[in-house]
Amino acid sequence: MRCTQCGKEMPDGARFCTNCGAQMNQNMYDQNTYNQNTYDQNPPEQNLSPIQKLKKEWKDLYTVVAIVVVLLVAALIGLAVKKMNEPKNTKELDEIQAILDEEDEEEEPKEDVMEEETEEEEIVEEEPEVQSLLEQDYILPNSNATYLTQADLAGMTIQEINYAKNEIYARHGRRFKSQELTNYFTSKSWYQGTYDPDDFDANYSASVLNDYEKKNAELLRQVEFSMNPNGYQLDQ
Repeated sequence: MRCTQCGKEMPDGARFCTNCGAQMNQNMYDQNTYNQNTYDQNPPEQNLSPIQKLKKEWKDLYTVVAIVVVLLVAALIGLAVKKMNEPKNTKELDEIQAILDEEDEEEEPKEDVMEEETEEEEIVEEEPEVQSLLEQDYILPNSNATYLTQADLAGMTIQEINYAKNEIYARHGRRFKSQELTNYFTSKSWYQGTYDPDDFDANYSASVLNDYEKKNAELLRQVEFSMNPNGYQLDQ
């Protein structure tokens, strides 16, 4: 240590400077002693012996290896947990999918049954269609035996009115120039076209038609032309 007054190097433990006689500071001695002890306990790396350096390197290596081992163990644990939550193999996946498909197939027939029941209900609720007058054997079956009224003709179309008027003549075998009327009356089992239209009108109409038929034919003609000034247009 050195004297704080003159800077003379003094031996350790000296109480007075041999150069200037100044009293040495005890704290300086204690501090120097502490620094020396610290230096002895933790010497710089360049002052370590080869054995000490080797021990230090192995200590650092052990620390790194320990960290790596901990990380590897954590990764393995994570993989194990993931594997536990996944199906073991492809076969197991196929079995699960097959079960799901069977459940879907079991639900589908229920829907089909419900649809069939709904269709049956709809069929039951449907009302039978009213047969068209033109599909019947006669449009006005009693036109040759009773007088018709406006009420009897209510709701009829102009086509049905025209056909009903010519039905009176068709009963007596009159043929028709209109192909439409010819096709319609030849579809009836009772019709037999015997007389030429002009011949029937000139020579037979007045004699073969009874009073009911004459009056009813006139009424039908009036109703037809009241519905359309030109009457029903045949063969359109």
